[in-house]
Amino acid sequence: MHELRRLIAAGGERGIIYLIAASTGIRRGELRSLEWRDVVLDVAHPFIFVRKSIAKNHKEARQPLPDYVARELRKARPFDFGTTERVFKRGIPDIDTFKRDLAAAGISYVDSEGRFADFHALRMTYSTLLAMVGVAERMRMELNRHSDARLTAHTYTDASMLPLSAAVSMLPMLVDDGSDSHIHSQGLVPGSLKLSPIVPIEPGNVILLTARNEVVSPAESASVPESPKAVESAPCRNRTCNPVIKSHLLCQLS
Repeated sequence: MHELRRLIAAGGERGIIYLIAASTGIRRGELRSLEWRDVVLDVAHPFIFVRKSIAKNHKEARQPLPDYVARELRKARPFDFGTTERVFKRGIPDIDTFKRDLAAAGISYVDSEGRFADFHALRMTYSTLLAMVGVAERMRMELNRHSDARLTAHTYTDASMLPLSAAVSMLPMLVDDGSDSHIHSQGLVPGSLKLSPIVPIEPGNVILLTARNEVVSPAESASVPESPKAVESAPCRNRTCNPVIKSHLLCQLS
């Protein structure tokens, strides 16, 4: 986040371009063709209209704008602007200009993992930021204008940035938070007929073990039924390989 803020500040008049790219996910070529008629600011929910004639997927879209980004665009909008006037008259920064802005912001063009901080990285950042604040995957797919959720989830999300610990901390507590809330196996598992008592073994004695209403002698050979043969078409012996798992929830959703 700090790197992105430094880049926007280092870009000067180009900073508004970086801000919009990282706040809407609009592609470089689409930004180049934006006209002021596409920037709808004077409504309750401001947005940028991406015409299908300039969209990469040839489908029109309304990309929502955060309120603070809409304010910055109002400041940049000329008082007597023409509806077909380009928003960015000087165009979008080329790679050399972008590299200079990166250097001014103290950002390496190639990181330790060999990833490039090119202009497209702003779109990647947009998608990852949406995931970090908890936006549902289906909504992220729509905001990214992807046709496949796997593209959003894998290619356009940096998993190392996801707040996994924060997510786990939101799970409900399953034990009391009092000082005496220790987990004891004897307390959690009460005695029952299914639990065998301790049987002292003495040499030369015949011992009979009880299991519910049945008496079993250890001297007798137990008959163990043969395990059923695995179905040849089964993908594996792991239960999670079964596409239909009918496990019920251990909590009530209400």
